[in-house]
Amino acid sequence: MMTGTGEEHYTGKMVWSLKALMKALKEVTVRSIEFHSRRGDFERWVRLSLHDSMLAERLKKIGTSNLKGRKLKKSIIKAVEKRLEQ
Repeated sequence: MMTGTGEEHYTGKMVWSLKALMKALKEVTVRSIEFHSRRGDFERWVRLSLHDSMLAERLKKIGTSNLKGRKLKKSIIKAVEKRLEQ
C-alpha cells in the first residue's frame, strides 16, 4: 500500500487475501486509504485478484462517494468485514 506515487510513499504493506486486506486497512493511515480509493485500486484488486464482483461494486460505490478521512476508512473496513462474515 502507498500514500502517493513513488517509492518514497510505500507503506511496507502488501496483501494477498481479503483477510490480509482487512488487517492492512486497520493499520495504514487514512492518507493511504484515500490514495488507493481515489484511484479505484481496492475495487480493481478485489475484482481481478479475488474475483469478487459483489465486493468490488460495493467498494466502487464507497470510492465514488464524497466520503473522506476516517469516514471513508470506516466504510471500506465495514464493507470488507461484512464480506468476510459471509
